[in-house]
Amino acid sequence: MENMVSLKQSHEVMAKLGTKADWSRVSSGVAQAIIENPNIGEEFTRYLLNLGSVVVVTTDGIEIPESGRIHVVAVPVNESRDWIKAVKAAGPNTDKGWDIWRMGDQYPPSKTGSGLKKVLLVNFGKYMNGRAAALWGKSQKLVPITPRTGFAIGEHCPNLPKDLGMDPMGVISLKECSFQGRPNVTDVWFDRSERGAGHLWLDDEFSDGYWFGFVRKSK
Repeated sequence: MENMVSLKQSHEVMAKLGTKADWSRVSSGVAQAIIENPNIGEEFTRYLLNLGSVVVVTTDGIEIPESGRIHVVAVPVNESRDWIKAVKAAGPNTDKGWDIWRMGDQYPPSKTGSGLKKVLLVNFGKYMNGRAAALWGKSQKLVPITPRTGFAIGEHCPNLPKDLGMDPMGVISLKECSFQGRPNVTDVWFDRSERGAGHLWLDDEFSDGYWFGFVRKSK
């Protein structure tokens, strides 16, 4: 019984990692290690949120853009999540007056529910037009991530700038909608200790601080 996670430990772990994952399956020693060093718990949190399944993400068969980079992540995504809650979780520093809060009707929730998604984040190493990035993805048989997937990256990967060695930076979902009469896409941005969500115009030229999110086409 001494290896059981105490209620106090469970609450401490949830507070450290900002997650509601079930920690009852973790030994007391592991829980304490995560309390003392939260960074080591992030990947394990995703493991728990996926009910103990391990997801392997590879770039096999994908041509890395010249001067570009590809970074792979696996994140738990709930496509049926309320839009406002998803934005709040992704970007606690999102300005209350920004349009992103009012765009939920453009991206209605899906009945596909929750699951771990394998995401490829692509950086072209230069300014890149949104449509050109989408065409590159299509040529590689990839599809853009949904806005809620982008929001999940903001929520579950707060240390992404450190992992990529790039701060500030942003992750763009190229899932297009019409807003204010123009083609629009969504993004999550990271700037030092702050994170926020927003929207961008698809036809813009995006700096090399932006990463475009893609997933493989379903077979």
